[in-house]
Amino acid sequence: MAPRSLLFSGALITGLLAPSAWAGRSAATDRAGNLLDHARDAYFNGRIEQAIEAVGQAREELDHAHMVPWDLRVRLLLWRTTLYLQSQDVDEAQGATREAIALDPRERYLLRPEDFPPALIAFVEAQRKLNPPRPVPITVIGSPKGSQVSVDGAPVNEGGSVLVANYGHHWVEVIPLPPLRPFDFAFETNSQPKQVDVSQAAKAARPPPNRRPLWIALGAGAAVVLVGGVIASQTGGGTTTELVKGSTVGSSNPGVNHPW
Repeated sequence: MAPRSLLFSGALITGLLAPSAWAGRSAATDRAGNLLDHARDAYFNGRIEQAIEAVGQAREELDHAHMVPWDLRVRLLLWRTTLYLQSQDVDEAQGATREAIALDPRERYLLRPEDFPPALIAFVEAQRKLNPPRPVPITVIGSPKGSQVSVDGAPVNEGGSVLVANYGHHWVEVIPLPPLRPFDFAFETNSQPKQVDVSQAAKAARPPPNRRPLWIALGAGAAVVLVGGVIASQTGGGTTTELVKGSTVGSSNPGVNHPW
């Protein structure tokens, strides 16, 4: 969050801007993780409808979030598979499992019996044997210099390359040096090597331009009207106010209106 300085009643006040979008995204992933915990507990206690509802809500949270940890994506897919198997929808279960394997071809995510039912664990193991992932090279270009870059949580080497599974959805995560903001970029793969260009997403990660305050003084007796959140101070015989381009300051003097 970026600080801003405000003049009010002659005192210098340091304030904070509203919470950034990144804080909201972190909150969304936290909510999704809690919902999947609830789904697990509900499922193991026979409350299948509650588990279905919790998984659906977790999916909605992550559909609108960015910088989602790869293991949380895998976890959601595995719980979707669990519920598809519960309803005997094998085709959907296979599809969700393929997506989970694509995100985790090296089996980093451990399928523990306290987290998933035995039927799910056996199903995933069988799908891995039937359709083993065949990694293909992915090259990431266009990331800002000095960035930490990963694909589905796997760090990208200095040449910008990494191996991922050859099907499904994937995410490049980029953590650049300040003042640039972290961002991610979704893409799909098939059996062919792929080059992923994140340069356009990197441009969107630039922070907004710094506001350049402009100062004006109004005559004695003027009353400054706050417009667009601009805060002014009354100092002696006049008023000093900070203006941002596009703001308007009004005065109690008839006919005085200062557009900028």
